Amino acid sequence: METNNQLRLRHCLDTLGEVHDFLADVQVGSNLLAQFKRLRDVMGSLERMPVSSREVEKIESATNRLLGELRVLFHFRDLGDIKPGWKH
Repeated sequence: METNNQLRLRHCLDTLGEVHDFLADVQVGSNLLAQFKRLRDVMGSLERMPVSSREVEKIESATNRLLGELRVLFHFRDLGDIKPGWKH
């Protein structure tokens, strides 16, 4: 059975997966997609390790900051809108 921290970490990983799929759909550069794949791989390896609540909070915060930065980037490049309610 997954712990609360593992579930929270899984949610971050799922969110990054959805973002990756979204980026592929709007056909952003292959470099950005490769970086997202690498990020997902690292996050996936974290799932197999014990993580503290504080570590998960940092990962959640970083995920939210990344989503915020992508929203701004997409807005200024007229690439559409990342799901408005997308917040980890």
